[in-house]
Amino acid sequence: MPQVFKPVLKVRCAFTLIEILVVLAIIALLSALLFPAFSRAREGARQATCQTNLQQIYMATQQYFQDERRYPDSLVDLLPGGAKYDNGTPTGGTLPDSVNGYLKSGADGLLCPDDSLDNTVPHSSYGALTKSLAAPATPFVGTTPDPNADAGKYTWNYWGYDADGFAYPGPTEAAAGTPNGSTLLMNPTDSSNAPLAFDQRKNKLRSSLSNRFAPTSTIITHCVWHRLQTANDLIAPGQMNYGGDPQNARDIILRLDGSTKSVNTTNWKADATGNKWQTQTP
Repeated sequence: MPQVFKPVLKVRCAFTLIEILVVLAIIALLSALLFPAFSRAREGARQATCQTNLQQIYMATQQYFQDERRYPDSLVDLLPGGAKYDNGTPTGGTLPDSVNGYLKSGADGLLCPDDSLDNTVPHSSYGALTKSLAAPATPFVGTTPDPNADAGKYTWNYWGYDADGFAYPGPTEAAAGTPNGSTLLMNPTDSSNAPLAFDQRKNKLRSSLSNRFAPTSTIITHCVWHRLQTANDLIAPGQMNYGGDPQNARDIILRLDGSTKSVNTTNWKADATGNKWQTQTP
């Protein structure tokens, strides 16, 4: 019987260069599509955590108001005993155990996940942790933004905000920086110099926490740490660049009605129609 020879099939074990390049191109395309989505998802989660922190500040502020019939002039008023705070020194301080705080999460709940400052020094992402707040350091060194400027010291609203969105550190700065210079928390007098009846709508700081009759639209505080993630060319949170620059820089705003919302604050600086930050209308 004659022997039948079967042909030997050659099995190819390697990819061609073209196939490898196609696979790499597909991977690169998927990465380009997915990585920004992952980044946006992470930032969304951080913003959700920040909004939770702000909601706790809101509830603590309202509880303080119910007890004291006024709003706290500092975030320190909301902290429980034993909480660490910045008392104006590099090492900070610790509140006495006898202090009954309203913010049960303590100082840990005052840090935004995007906050890039040194967390070993007690501070807050939403306002300075000190009762003796000095004028805040400038966020610029010459024309260059200072990445070490503590933007958190600008955000707690007790005396109101200046044109750039910084919180006034005290009544003197607020009186000097607010238009229509009437005495703080007092209405104008009549022709005989007698004080007129109180009207919160005419009070020049009506949208500040120093006015216990402040409307519900008043901003309690806002978080600046999302600007670097939402704007196009910011270097540091202190770099406001308000006034019409198309950067879409967004802060998370906490108002007295308890709402927390991501707001485009690019155009909130004073313009020809008036001072938008001081009236706190977007």
